[in-house]
Amino acid sequence: MILLSTFIFVCCSKRTIERNPYLVDIRFQREINLSLPLYNSLNFVGGSILIPDIGINGVLVFNLNGSTYLAWEATCPNHIPEICSALSISG
Repeated sequence: MILLSTFIFVCCSKRTIERNPYLVDIRFQREINLSLPLYNSLNFVGGSILIPDIGINGVLVFNLNGSTYLAWEATCPNHIPEICSALSISG
């Protein structure tokens, strides 16, 4: 029992996890008018767009199911941010 308790204690020790160590925490708010031609692809399920003038290297927005939209930073979190480290939409 003591051996099991020691094993559990060692396995459950807190470790510092660095998630996205190269991305700074930038907060922003942006309204998107889906009536504008620029955002037309977001009116369809699976549609996506890159909005380059917000975030670090832009924000990718994706229409998941017609009523849910997902958005995430377009900078690769595994590399130091540079102009060429932006993600792009393909397909």
